[in-house]
Amino acid sequence: MATIHLILQGKGGVGKSFVSSLLAQYLIDREEKVACFDTDPVNATFSAYKSLQVHKLDILEDENINSRLFDSLIEQLLQLPDDSSAIIDNGAASFIPLASYISENMVPDLIRESGHDCQSAFKIDPLSASKNDPQKVKRGFH
Repeated sequence: MATIHLILQGKGGVGKSFVSSLLAQYLIDREEKVACFDTDPVNATFSAYKSLQVHKLDILEDENINSRLFDSLIEQLLQLPDDSSAIIDNGAASFIPLASYISENMVPDLIRESGHDCQSAFKIDPLSASKNDPQKVKRGFH
């Protein structure tokens, strides 16, 4: 089973990319296969770590998630070998639309149903995540 790590948070400058890079380095040091993705539309900090071979993905289009591009990412995640991990770093600018999209489309459930594990640093209540009301984003994927 592959493990998918989602690093999400709506506040900028709290260390999401730093946490992503530390996690990637830790897993690589343990000789695990790691796929890294940077979905931050403003600050591509994670993808600046060239040795981690981070894939930069621009999934935000006109303040909305481009479902075609995001679904392409999900397809890549579902095809990961069982003995690997993926780290997805997201920026504050796309947090609300991405959190809403992930919740509305039950992405963690899809990942788990495919036989992979889904871990998230910050979680969302699917009933209250709304791009129009950032105060309703809470900790907790369900």
